[in-house]
Amino acid sequence: MNNARRLLLVDPDPASRAAVQAALAGLGVARVERTCPSYDEVARALDSSIDLVVIVLDTDTDRACGAIRQVATSVPRIPVLPASRSRDGETILKALRAGATEFLPLPVDPAEARAAVERLLPDELPAAGGNGKLLTIVGSSGGVGCTTLAVNLACALAHAPGASVALVDLDLLLGCVDTLLDVMPELTLADVTTEIDRYDETLLHRVLARHDSGVHILSAPTAMEDAARVEPEALRRLFELLLRAFRFVVVDASKGFQATDFVALELSDTILLVTQLDVCGLRNGARLMQVFRQVDGLSERVKVVVNRVGSDLTSIGLKKAEETLGAPIGWQIPNVTDVVGAARTKGVPLELEAPKHRVTRAIQEIARSFAPLGVERSAKPIFGKFAAMFT
Repeated sequence: MNNARRLLLVDPDPASRAAVQAALAGLGVARVERTCPSYDEVARALDSSIDLVVIVLDTDTDRACGAIRQVATSVPRIPVLPASRSRDGETILKALRAGATEFLPLPVDPAEARAAVERLLPDELPAAGGNGKLLTIVGSSGGVGCTTLAVNLACALAHAPGASVALVDLDLLLGCVDTLLDVMPELTLADVTTEIDRYDETLLHRVLARHDSGVHILSAPTAMEDAARVEPEALRRLFELLLRAFRFVVVDASKGFQATDFVALELSDTILLVTQLDVCGLRNGARLMQVFRQVDGLSERVKVVVNRVGSDLTSIGLKKAEETLGAPIGWQIPNVTDVVGAARTKGVPLELEAPKHRVTRAIQEIARSFAPLGVERSAKPIFGKFAAMFT
């Protein structure tokens, strides 16, 4: 059960809640992490540890559908599974209109419930329990946009169904991840690594600062002298914990490539090398690729991201850039300094500042290479065996 999906069960009826909880516990693919006795308290009961919300409609269908609508609107990365003893088509249609895409008839049929959970939480997403993915963002020089990419990639990944995301600021001296998301964490990377023996996955979830996007943030040390407190071995143990606690761990590496950075690089599933189409950026990018090729298996994990494409300051073509780097360019991010600058100044992710802008879509495209972003809403949503009622 360590890899079971974690559910929030919402049902005001104590007897019904106990029966549904017991039935869900027997599925083998899900466990009820917590229960909520009120449709109006769903938002308070949610956090990033929850993969799926099960809402029983029977006490008050209208209020239950209001809870579905609230989750679907405010936390779209978490799918909702409505459940009811009623087979009435109007009840199912209300849940559909509120934002659900599946329906679970009660009492629970194990095979049908298991299938619904697996449809809402696709298998391609890594499950918690040690199978998280570590994505490290490195730059060919300072100011190429690594932190902006790290922050916005983490926020985009948080929209993947059932995903939980940690964002680690490994720029120990000059990190500003917390500033770009306007959060004030109580604990920093130095605080956690120096007390790493105290932590497990559950405690990490509690102590990391949580942004409204659902991203959990571990910021760089507040005082520069505290950077020396971050020991590589303690950092390695921290990453191992994070990879058990979160499905995605996004790391914003430093610009100086310290021993701590190489801990992240060694453990990374993917390394995003960010550069620009200028002489210095490409020259340094080529030097970094040479270093990566000296470490067995490291260069194969590198994917190149070219930032600020279209800038007046860049005159080198993509083909020449690939020849210089000795690696293909995976993604391009357009040059839109006004939009990016506004988001940074306000301390908000691009998906809030400019949700439909091409720069936001470019970063979402990168995120989609690691996970689907949100439950796809089709013109005729799939409602299990009830689909025929609406087609």
